[in-house]
Amino acid sequence: MSEIRPLHIRLLDVTVILVFLGLMRHKKTTIVAEELGVTQPAISHALKRLRTIYDDPLFLRVPHGLEPTAVARELEPLLQGALETLAESLRRPKEFVPAQYAHALRIAGCDFFLEKVLPKLLAKSFEFEIEMPIRTMRLANERMLAALDNDTADLVIGYFSELPDQYRREKLFADKCRLVGRIGHPAVEADATIEFISSHSFIAVTGASSCEQILDDAFAKAGLARDRRAAAPLVQPVFSALRSSDLLAAAPMRIAEAFGPGYGLQSRSLPIETNELEAVAAWHGKNEGNPLIAWLMTIVRSAFEQTNHT
Repeated sequence: MSEIRPLHIRLLDVTVILVFLGLMRHKKTTIVAEELGVTQPAISHALKRLRTIYDDPLFLRVPHGLEPTAVARELEPLLQGALETLAESLRRPKEFVPAQYAHALRIAGCDFFLEKVLPKLLAKSFEFEIEMPIRTMRLANERMLAALDNDTADLVIGYFSELPDQYRREKLFADKCRLVGRIGHPAVEADATIEFISSHSFIAVTGASSCEQILDDAFAKAGLARDRRAAAPLVQPVFSALRSSDLLAAAPMRIAEAFGPGYGLQSRSLPIETNELEAVAAWHGKNEGNPLIAWLMTIVRSAFEQTNHT
């Protein structure tokens, strides 16, 4: 058999492989044509291509049909294997099987989201009685998207207003921005005006949500500006700074309610109408068909189901 050239590879499509294997089984072109739902001339054309590719007659005409040559018998297991490999690509798992997953589950977000999701993931690992490594990453928003890009995270959860086209997202719940300060801070009292609030200095949370932009827009709408004394990408370091100072910050309501009291903080709504925040789970578009993502999302939805209805 002569060496296979690239031209021959292009000629060897699935149809001609099916014709070849059909002829090996039935030894008759009429039966193969009927089995594949094609015409007799189509079978003859495919056989001609096969003979050109392999530089061999492959089948000889005999009184009872077709007789495979030695080359054809040599090719049969090879082409059968190639067809089975192609078929296997169509039988890829449609569902995630935890017991068969050999890698760590990697989820990024702030503490609020991770504290909701991690117990659910651990419960699943106990349910399946398997060792399922779970890696959680406490990241600011920009670093979360970078983790999706470089495949160091499977799923991220955070407050994202918009995402570039390469990402997919699902809304988990709606939220509002709150003004946060130490307990007893006059700007966090219910009757404090936007003008009074603007007279105080702020520490900005730059990587957890769009609250900074929302607050700036609210102040600008009132013809005001605010003084930013410092900035940090995550909420908890900012909350730690607030409890021992007269600084203020803006944070999502769910996070302010979950962590604020532990830092000796209180929060209030802004005395001006603002847009809502969206807490979303996001993954890279290249993993859209990955069964792991669908499985993770069922767990994430269950973790925030109650949050979505409160």
